[in-house]
Amino acid sequence: MTLKPFGDRLRVKPDAQPDKIGSIFVPQTVNAENPNYFTMTGIVVDKGQGRYDADLGRVQPIEAEIGERVTFGRFAGNQVQHNGVTHLLLRDKDVIGIVDGSHEIRPGYTEPSWSRTKDLSA
Repeated sequence: MTLKPFGDRLRVKPDAQPDKIGSIFVPQTVNAENPNYFTMTGIVVDKGQGRYDADLGRVQPIEAEIGERVTFGRFAGNQVQHNGVTHLLLRDKDVIGIVDGSHEIRPGYTEPSWSRTKDLSA
């Protein structure tokens, strides 16, 4: 069976869950008990033709290509099982960007207000 995304949708295989973030171990119960807990990156497996833009009078193609690693919102898309593998069906507008290389993207991470480089003795 094949699953071809329609219109402006992408089929993305989410990256594997990390065992460790920095020096903190991620327990397996987090991954197993919460089906909505995905990484925010994945590989584009398939894509639709694109969205018809009435203003331009033509189909606007999807920018992400098959095989590219993309980043998306934490709760974007719909989870589907295809040939025993979990995929996400995302709209083109849910894709935030294309990830170059193997950079790690973590949800909601911001640098602390205090920095190790600041002089705390003052």
